[in-house]
Amino acid sequence: MINRCKLTVFFDQQFYQGVFERWSTASAVAQQQLVREYRRAARQCRQHHVRFKPTRAMQMLKLEHQRNLVMKKRQQRRARHDHAQLIRAKRLAKHRAQHRGH
Repeated sequence: MINRCKLTVFFDQQFYQGVFERWSTASAVAQQQLVREYRRAARQCRQHHVRFKPTRAMQMLKLEHQRNLVMKKRQQRRARHDHAQLIRAKRLAKHRAQHRGH
């Protein structure tokens, strides 16, 4: 087993700082094997169509969230409509006040 070490020293404003890095060829090989195993497992999952099945609680939360979104859109639409009517009523009242014939 071969160990490699690296020390980097640099000057940071008023202090010297060092970074010590240690490498091991055994851990690098093990890391590569883990990556390969992960990829193999992911490939097998895709091949067998193993999909995540949500729980009943998760389904209920999603349904409630969708309902809340619909209600929020309705309320926003209603508020926008009410605001537009208020602006129109003010404009008409102002227009009528100007043409009262004083």
